[in-house]
Amino acid sequence: MQNDAHAKNFADKMVDILNFGSLNLAMGLGYRAGLFDVMDAAEKPLSAEAISRQANLNGRYVTEWLGVMVCGGIVDLVRGEDGTPCFFLPREHGDLLARRAGSGNLGVYTQEIPLLTTCAMERIFQGFRTGEGVPYEAIPIFMISWGSWEMPNTARYWWMSFCRRWTKAGWWRP
Repeated sequence: MQNDAHAKNFADKMVDILNFGSLNLAMGLGYRAGLFDVMDAAEKPLSAEAISRQANLNGRYVTEWLGVMVCGGIVDLVRGEDGTPCFFLPREHGDLLARRAGSGNLGVYTQEIPLLTTCAMERIFQGFRTGEGVPYEAIPIFMISWGSWEMPNTARYWWMSFCRRWTKAGWWRP
């Protein structure tokens, strides 16, 4: 017997997962490219052209990225005095996404899932078949990046606790 409300709730959840996963990927790209920092430093709305120029990046890609950020509620779309679309990173968003946030920087974590996917997904998938673990040497890009991130103490504690639980349970064999 199918519960229609449960099925709809799960379908909605899956759509959210896919949308937020895509948003996270786009945020990771923007973080790595320094786009949040450019917008944060401006402290005012900028055109896509101005953001591209200041970041020294291709305008078409930056414009498409900005569209994703607007749809995701990360960046605000406003009209310039001449009617030009301009993009604004609210200060409270920059407080969490720009490098100036220091140990409060959550933007850096938007790179985790894309990096792990690039570095380890195939090895982890093979582990499902073979039972073999994924050694740290198999994910050097992730480990180098992870080691350079300024992690807030709570995030560092959470990550290390998570790794210990998975290792202790035999789910992860470094």
